Amino acid sequence: MVGRPRRGKRWATCLGAWVGAYGPARLAAELHVRPGAVYGWVGGARSPRPEHALRLVELSHGELTFEDVLGQRRARGVRRGDGAA
Repeated sequence: MVGRPRRGKRWATCLGAWVGAYGPARLAAELHVRPGAVYGWVGGARSPRPEHALRLVELSHGELTFEDVLGQRRARGVRRGDGAA
């Protein structure tokens, strides 16, 4: 893992901690998405598409589950229509 330590609630979840350690920019490049998409997933503003969720689970070598990835909105307490702050 090459990322730098992150602070804040979004980084305290399983997905947030893993992405923070892996590096958001590195992950974005690996998945061919914009870094803003990765930050949106971690912040709970949106969920990754199924193919990206699958790749996240694969890249984590079992550290993440589909529930960790797709349940980020719930873990962050974000409801429909809420921002990702």
